[in-house]
Amino acid sequence: MNIELILKQLINCNISSPLEQAHFLAQCEHESANFKHLSESSNYRYKSAKLVFARYKAQIEAKQSEEHAADDSFCPQPWLFDLVYGTRMGNQLNGTNDHDGFNFRGGGLLQLTGKDNYAKFLEFANTHGHDLTLGEIAEFIRSDEGAILSAIWYWQINQIGQFALLDDVVSVSKLINCGSIHKPDSSVIGLAERVSATAKYKKLLGLIAGNTANS
Repeated sequence: MNIELILKQLINCNISSPLEQAHFLAQCEHESANFKHLSESSNYRYKSAKLVFARYKAQIEAKQSEEHAADDSFCPQPWLFDLVYGTRMGNQLNGTNDHDGFNFRGGGLLQLTGKDNYAKFLEFANTHGHDLTLGEIAEFIRSDEGAILSAIWYWQINQIGQFALLDDVVSVSKLINCGSIHKPDSSVIGLAERVSATAKYKKLLGLIAGNTANS
């Protein structure tokens, strides 16, 4: 994804400070695997699913036993995401088994997740020149423009910029990865990589000697 396109969208949404932009770019780079993954991967093996979704380990083990599957076998979808996301974040509030957990899985540069978040982002997107429906928003979030705009919405609605402007990479990382600043640093996945990426973009945007945005 073109960094200039992201910077243009940031400025359009009143994120004009190079320091805040550097933090935003760093977090997005980490969450999207260097801007390559605009959708949460659905290819979870049983072994990794039991680690990542430890809260649901018993259910995953039961499914594995039922399927007579090895640890390296892939979990069936949409079953897995319906299990771990299906009854929270606004999913399946209509009381039907409609695969909300899978349909509203992580998407965009910051992996926006859950029907509630998708619906709130829909309102934001439509005030920024779009005319989308809830049925269309999942596809839009996985486009370049939608991936950027959804990340900006999440950043602004959670007031992450205030910590970026303090150059507090730990608090920014906690809000992105854990949803709260009141978590131990050790609970932040990829904290060292996020710190490194922030330094890289600070150099790119001319905030640290040794590089410039045009180099």
